[in-house]
Amino acid sequence: MSSDLPPRITVAQALALPAVQRGLPLVVAGERNLDRPIRWVHAGEVSYIASVLLGGELLLTTGMGIGRRAADQRRFVQELDEAGAAALFVELGGALDDLPPALVREAERRGLPLVAFRRDVRFIPVTEAIHTELVNGRYAVLQRCDEIHGQLTQVVLDGGGIPEVLRVLAQTFATPVVLEGVGGRVLAHAVPGGDEEQGAETLDAWATRGRGSGGRAGRRGRRGARGDDGGASPWQAGLSAPVPLGHGTPGRLVLLPVSAPLDELARLVLDRAAGLVALSLLRSRQEEELVARERGSFLLALASGRLRAAAARRQAALIGFAPASGLLLPLAAETAAEVEPAEWSVVLRDAQVELEGRGTPALVGQRERAGQLLALVALPGARGGAGGSGATGARGGGGAGDAAA
Repeated sequence: MSSDLPPRITVAQALALPAVQRGLPLVVAGERNLDRPIRWVHAGEVSYIASVLLGGELLLTTGMGIGRRAADQRRFVQELDEAGAAALFVELGGALDDLPPALVREAERRGLPLVAFRRDVRFIPVTEAIHTELVNGRYAVLQRCDEIHGQLTQVVLDGGGIPEVLRVLAQTFATPVVLEGVGGRVLAHAVPGGDEEQGAETLDAWATRGRGSGGRAGRRGRRGARGDDGGASPWQAGLSAPVPLGHGTPGRLVLLPVSAPLDELARLVLDRAAGLVALSLLRSRQEEELVARERGSFLLALASGRLRAAAARRQAALIGFAPASGLLLPLAAETAAEVEPAEWSVVLRDAQVELEGRGTPALVGQRERAGQLLALVALPGARGGAGGSGATGARGGGGAGDAAA
């Protein structure tokens, strides 16, 4: 599954429109930035036009406000560039017979696309043509957002839970997804195609990203989907949406732009997906179940030997397990009869609380179905160095492993 959406209309795409071509446009500067997106079209003839721009505008003008002196012409381009204008289109034959050299040089130096209309052109048809493309593109985004939201809703209606919703999100945008709880704890995650190795890498990178829930990077990522945040890593430049967890402090649903920047579609879908996740949590107390399954996934990865020692320590801390140095006892159990997932998650939670209440650090989780228990229990007073790793002990189901492993 893919988002399959074209980008917003760019300067180059605008140049190809019939209404623009009627003016015989010629790119005279800033050709390297013709891929800039256009947010809106504005026409104006005053020297201070840049002060009313918000960024991303294509400015249409006959040149009356550009000025006669070279210094004024350079300042005109400078102010447009600093205002974030996408491009400057100038109609020749009225106020200007040709573009002033100072204007052209400054536009080229700054990379501002500068286009000359060599034939009279009506600005209204040009504006209408570009705005039509913008509106059509916006409609396509909203339509695709509705389609994906429908797919996510159907997953829930078919009995799927939060892990299934996250898997659809990861597959749709070909990027990892993390549901983060209070204090940066990972409640659930998913990667495209269910790749276990990539999942382990995702959690390891998440553990070392250097910030917790609601940190500065998270707020910055919420505003933009570009992923170019001054060289920030994907873990800092992702999109996030708040998810109420039922105890005051919200969690976050995060999309991580590992392979490509995330776009407006991803932001819209993420907001809707966060609502579905919140409803699922309220409906079936899935927070406890998610915690149990995430811990179980970690214990399975540890038992299979897929995790290195340093990565295992970081991921264990992410899901709330950081025992002092010593030996760990791996345990596995399964009920003889079937049990409801919501009931089993409460059992696992109570087992965790009981052990910790006795001063025994423990990590209790489940496998894919309810009724299966996996655990690592820190042995009080035991010291490390007895040989064997935590992964080896867990696979055997009986030996004790070194906590440092």
